[in-house]
Formats: sequence, structure tokens, C-alpha cells
Amino acid sequence: GKEANRHKRGRTGRGVFLPYEEFQQLWQAARAAAARPPEVKPPVASLVSEISGDATVAKDVIRIKARVRIELLQEGWHRVPLRLGDVAIAKAMIGTAPARLVPGDGGYALLVENAGKTPQVIELDLEFARAYTKSPGRNSVSFEAPVTPVSRWDIRIPEPGVKVDVHPLLAASEVPVDQGAGETHVQAFVGATSAVRIEWTPKSEGAKGLTALA
Repeated sequence: GKEANRHKRGRTGRGVFLPYEEFQQLWQAARAAAARPPEVKPPVASLVSEISGDATVAKDVIRIKARVRIELLQEGWHRVPLRLGDVAIAKAMIGTAPARLVPGDGGYALLVENAGKTPQVIELDLEFARAYTKSPGRNSVSFEAPVTPVSRWDIRIPEPGVKVDVHPLLAASEVPVDQGAGETHVQAFVGATSAVRIEWTPKSEGAKGLTALA
């Protein structure tokens, strides 16, 4: 039927373009699966369990605000790899306190202490920017990211009707127009990866009336 055809048209590689409501259901299910309690004796001391980021295209750069959920499974100090070696970090906070970021292995790591004997969950708020590449009819940007099983990115481009591609994509949806008038707003659910790549075709350089797909 029409619904099946719409899903078929929306497929790009491994990913699928979903209606907005279905995308939200998929995201909630993925978060629930990633939040399973750890084993009695966890095989790792800490892990990044979730990333939720807002990426906004500005002049020459893409600006990103990301919230990184980190589980500290054991007592003591932890060095949590974040990667992000190819971006300019403007802010890193845990609550109201500046986060301790240390360089190493071509990127950054978070140095944080779990002072208790029970597992602790913290949220790291990051703001960073990355210059994007402009080419005829196509713009693109990629950045290193912490490896996590759950990663959602809200992508905003200040022009309506833009074709957007995200890699590696599991699923995506365009946010209804009345929630983002005058812009293209796509939510993308990305699989486990060490880098995220976003590509888009400005409407002025692409087909007139092209709808946003991911």
C-alpha cells in the first residue's frame, strides 16, 4: 500500500525513513534496551551508554550541543574515552561544574570519580563546532564521537526542503513543519560508530521541491 511504498522510497543504505511518531517509538525502545542493569561484576569500569545531540548548521561551521550519558560501574577514578579529536570544544560541564577533559590517543577523555561503592550515572554536557566542506551541490561534515549503542542527532539546517543524509544511519524522520518553520529539521538514530557524517544538498542547488530524506 501507500505506507509500504513510502517506507521503500525512504530507504538509504541500511537506514529507513520513518514517520515521526514511529521514529519516537524506536528511540524510546532503544533507550530502554541500553538501560539494562549491569552484571554483578561488570566487565568494564565505565561506559558511554547514550548520546543525544543537536546539530545546527551556521556559516561555515556546524555547531553541536550534546548530552552524553555515562555509567560509572565501579568505585574510584575513571578515564572515559570521548574521542572528539577533530572538533573545537567550547564547553564541557557535569551539572554546574566544569568537566575534566584530558587529551590523549588523538582525542579527549573525561576524568571523573565515582566516590561511592555503587554504580553512578552522570550526564556530560558538551558544546563543540566543526567546519564543514562545501562542494558544488553538496555540503558535508564528519566528526569523531564517543562510541555508544544509542545515538540520536537532531539536525537543523536554516533552509526548508533540504535533502539530508546521515551515516551510519539506522532510522530517521523529518520533524513536522509546524515545529520547525523555515528550516529543515531531521532526527536521525545512528548505530554504534566512531564517527558521524552528515551530508546535505542546499535546495537552491538541488531539485526544486526536494523533500528531506535521511
